[in-house]
Amino acid sequence: MVKGTIGGTTTTYIGNYFEWTGSTGTMKRYYYAGSTRVAMRKGSTLYYLLGDQLGSLAITATSTGTKSAETRYYPWGTKRYNYGTNQTSFHPSLRSGQDLRFTGQRLEDYIKLYWYDSRWYDTYLNRWIQPDSIIPDSYNSQSYDRYQYAYSNPVRYTDSSGHCIDGITTWACIVFFGGLLLKAIDYGWTAYDAYQSGKVLADPDASREDKLLAGLNIGLAALFEAAEPDDLLPVGLPLDDAARWAVMKGAKEAFEEGGEEALEKFLRDNLGDYADDDIEKMDLGQVVDPNHLDHIFNNPKHHLDNLIEAFDGNQQSAYNAVWREFSKVADNYTAVELTKGIQITINGITLTVRGVVVEGVVKIGTFFIP
Repeated sequence: MVKGTIGGTTTTYIGNYFEWTGSTGTMKRYYYAGSTRVAMRKGSTLYYLLGDQLGSLAITATSTGTKSAETRYYPWGTKRYNYGTNQTSFHPSLRSGQDLRFTGQRLEDYIKLYWYDSRWYDTYLNRWIQPDSIIPDSYNSQSYDRYQYAYSNPVRYTDSSGHCIDGITTWACIVFFGGLLLKAIDYGWTAYDAYQSGKVLADPDASREDKLLAGLNIGLAALFEAAEPDDLLPVGLPLDDAARWAVMKGAKEAFEEGGEEALEKFLRDNLGDYADDDIEKMDLGQVVDPNHLDHIFNNPKHHLDNLIEAFDGNQQSAYNAVWREFSKVADNYTAVELTKGIQITINGITLTVRGVVVEGVVKIGTFFIP
């Protein structure tokens, strides 16, 4: 429903079927045969509306078939001949207001412009007064003139949408506006999922598994949305959501089967280099006995104060960061070298880490700053 005010008269529109100006005597209802407007009832009086080959309102007849008005047009839409009063006007006695005229569109008589659902057309200039917001047919050079009306052939073509030549490039409008709808749905799904995951992360009673998967979901949403291929296309498809849901399903199964270590392996196998950011955001690592953490971090000989400070005093997060970095390079060293200790860098801090790899699982014995 839309409202418009012209000359102090406010009109309420319901699509192209109903107009209300505050009185049943001036109320208008339009009737269609398919997509063709064929009749109008003004108050209780019925009129037949007869058009030409372009859909322009040419003849208005009474319910008995008597001609009450006739309008003919020059090729670009200016009035060539007029007889009687067009009953689609709001103010027929003054012959002003809004009329359904050229190609069946509304003429704002006050400004002498036609409204084509998306932009204004000037019959005297033979041009749109705003540029087209899309290029309906990139293979037709005339589409690149953003102000040109109907491919400069108004006797043959019409453009009821203000974007696409009716019957010629209508598909472009369907694709374009359908794409906008799909893209809105796509972003809506992503935003809703991220919002729900944020609630889980903020819930102090949520389990470790739920928080890990919620963090993963947010990370994947950002990753897949940024890399989504259809952002380069005129059509939006929920490809990122489908990929994210598939990864989330596999991640959940991996965690249930083998815990955080299995989850990390699944992410690295499926996301490759993109896994690091998600793993870091999730704070993945090994769940470590508090006594082991105390042995590592509270030994003054290990000099780990700067490392703990870098992780806001969270020993488990600091341990996980070391474990992740150690796991990346462990395969490059022999068991003896790992036991003696190798150097890694976390947040600019160089550490010596000692550990082992048992059946593919990386375990840390201790680490310290030399």
